[in-house]
Amino acid sequence: MAAAKASLTQNRLEEELTKLIIRAKLDGTNSDGDILMQPLPNKLGVNIDYAYDVNEKEIDKIARALDRKFGIIDIDDDTKSYIIGKTTNKKRLRFRKQKKGSGRIKTAIQEEGTTIVLENVLNGNADFKTHLDIMKHDKTSKALLKCFKGYEHLLDNWIWTFFQQQEQFIHEYSKKKWSTFEYGKEKMDFVTFFSKKILPKLSRSGGGKADAGKYTGWSPSDVWAVRNKEAVQKRLKGAIDDPTPQSLIEINTILVELMEKNPPQLVGISLKMIKWKNNAHIRLFNVDNSPILKKLKSFIPLESYTMKDIKFEPDNIINLKSVTTYIRYKSNKFYIGVTRSGSNVSFGTQIKGAAAQGGQTPIDMVIALLDKGTGRTYFKKENSLYPQDVKKFNAKIDNYKPMWELVSKHCKNKTKMTWEQWVSEMNALYARDKRDAIVTLMQLSFWYESINKFSKNNKKSAEFWTDMLYFGMKITMRGQFAPHAKIS
Repeated sequence: MAAAKASLTQNRLEEELTKLIIRAKLDGTNSDGDILMQPLPNKLGVNIDYAYDVNEKEIDKIARALDRKFGIIDIDDDTKSYIIGKTTNKKRLRFRKQKKGSGRIKTAIQEEGTTIVLENVLNGNADFKTHLDIMKHDKTSKALLKCFKGYEHLLDNWIWTFFQQQEQFIHEYSKKKWSTFEYGKEKMDFVTFFSKKILPKLSRSGGGKADAGKYTGWSPSDVWAVRNKEAVQKRLKGAIDDPTPQSLIEINTILVELMEKNPPQLVGISLKMIKWKNNAHIRLFNVDNSPILKKLKSFIPLESYTMKDIKFEPDNIINLKSVTTYIRYKSNKFYIGVTRSGSNVSFGTQIKGAAAQGGQTPIDMVIALLDKGTGRTYFKKENSLYPQDVKKFNAKIDNYKPMWELVSKHCKNKTKMTWEQWVSEMNALYARDKRDAIVTLMQLSFWYESINKFSKNNKKSAEFWTDMLYFGMKITMRGQFAPHAKIS
């Protein structure tokens, strides 16, 4: 008897596609910087743009997986178009191959384009009243065309974004006496400066160990605006002169102080593409300890959540439908998809309706949050600590029974599967896909421990789940991430 197909909604289709793209390792970029596979939701379903060098077999694998889960009622092989679901509840899916050089441009080009426009407005003679003025300005247009060489046909798509970015920056900060906007490693821009000169000498744990991690795990800023670059960098270097690694919080505090000055001395800027005719907004993040910056209109306090706002959805590992589970916030305004990444577990934050993910919550941070409860016993980040084959799993099934029983009670939908059926299906999963089986046990351990420690209707529990979300988005009130201005 064929298994019943899951009911189809737009959200479920988007989430399933995201999971399949990640599993196929197609969520990254190729050597040209093109995104390998990018889902673009629309009113009728989803279009998926994929890079010219993606193997066509990957599309067939995704289609087969969707057919197993939701069913496919129509296929057009010529256009790679599918009708997913049932005749009464269906969605359109179309795969669109991008020619070499015709896909999404490299992030580095977008970011350098922003610096070109800001430099000409803040330190040049440009005055853009409308987005059309940008390409009428000789110096700016020449620099942008050089920057977008090979992607000139995509430049028009970014002019509105550049106009909105500079308009918001000017509105928030004074125009004059900014140092030249720099971009690129050869110029030792601030992204490179922090990556090479500062972070390797900092401690996130505070224990004197150089464990601050990578730049992207600390700051979402794509470019930096600075006044008196040499003096600012000298101050930042001076703060880490001690041979013992200094606290990351100390550097973050200095960055807040530099933002507080009148005029500001250093501002990290996180950039997002602005949809045509939408107005951008500027918001300050990670400046909650600054009475000065909190008075600005651009500061908006982080939204607080209670346990009533947070919903658990571990259903897929209980029913063994997939290795993706969810934590949802405020009517699904935000969610975390807990899924497999290679042979391990990843925690990816997502903003509903946004094309880009919010970011990954590092597994070490999840471990640290769990450690705030009573001694951690169950969830381990090393996949080698879980049963590596079906024989070892069967030898330890008694350890997993109480986990399965507790987590089952917190499913969004009551499961029809029994414990005995789950064990039998896990044996089959080990034979079919060992990595999925191990990650299923990792997730079961995570859910069991987190529910045990942080499911009560109290502030401590709400803070745990809220921190998991905000840590993935690199925003918090606790000083672990860099203060910055986000233009989106």
